[in-house]
Amino acid sequence: MVLFFLIILGVVTYGILGELERRKDVPAEEGGACPGCGSPVEADWIVCPRCRAMVREQCSECGQLRALFHRYCTGCGHDSEKGQA
Repeated sequence: MVLFFLIILGVVTYGILGELERRKDVPAEEGGACPGCGSPVEADWIVCPRCRAMVREQCSECGQLRALFHRYCTGCGHDSEKGQA
């Protein structure tokens, strides 16, 4: 009975460790390229850690952070180049 319990415990542990390793291999979501150095940046970064260039700014219409490499705000649709929604 103890042997059966140890085998079940080992299978469950192996499954959990496999799932944790699989999740570790998922790459972080990229948010585009830095306008300063061209390095890939993650979606939640405000400043590039390589060149310290700003990669996000606050939308002048709704105040939500908008990536500099996006033309339109994802919160309100404001066009940053024309200054209109």
